[in-house]
Amino acid sequence: MTVVADISEGNLIEMIDSHRSEEIIEVLMKQAIEVREQVEEVSIDMWGGFPKVIKKVFPNAEIIIDRFHVMKVVNKDLNKLRRAAGITDRQSKYLLLSNRVNLKPEQIDKLEVVLGKSECLKIAYEMKEKFREIYETNLTVKKGQKKIQEWLNHAQVFFRESASTIENHLEGICNYFLNREQVEEVSIDMWGGFPKVSKKVFPNAEIIIDRFHVMKVVNKDLNKLRRAAGITDRQTKYL
Repeated sequence: MTVVADISEGNLIEMIDSHRSEEIIEVLMKQAIEVREQVEEVSIDMWGGFPKVIKKVFPNAEIIIDRFHVMKVVNKDLNKLRRAAGITDRQSKYLLLSNRVNLKPEQIDKLEVVLGKSECLKIAYEMKEKFREIYETNLTVKKGQKKIQEWLNHAQVFFRESASTIENHLEGICNYFLNREQVEEVSIDMWGGFPKVSKKVFPNAEIIIDRFHVMKVVNKDLNKLRRAAGITDRQTKYL
């Protein structure tokens, strides 16, 4: 499944039941060329077929590797180190892979206990956090690329697979830093950590709560009333 959405407007454009580049191109090419030529940026994961699709369908667009997927491959290597160190409980996984800034004081105390069990894991965790901070403290492609290159120079020992993946997609990853200072609006859900992140990453942006997530919480209460009224069939929930 390939999902195509307009993030700035919060609109779903296409849901394509395929992950083959030729089939994705065929569907997206049905959009008017005048519309496709106006697309300036396309955010993707690191599946190898996407660049071909974007160059064909959106000829004027910059390719940006989504930050979430980059951190996902870094965390995957960190989790392998956790298991190799014999630390297998689920809580340790959550503590290690979460952003430190989002942890509560008591969780940080537990994290320090976990890190005290393995010096290698501790070093790798600190490197993961340094990589995350690159995203939050750099406002230009040049500065971001320099910091990522410096990180890669030290990452091979602990992050062999993810470092190789990052090197292979470096241009698209660094394009994340394009126009950061010019971002005027950021659309988010109502998770409490997003405003802090948005203000740090996009200092000039207005924060907008996405209407989809507002309606989601309203509908959640409505669905509770439906169940409380003893109406339990699925069709009434849809209606």
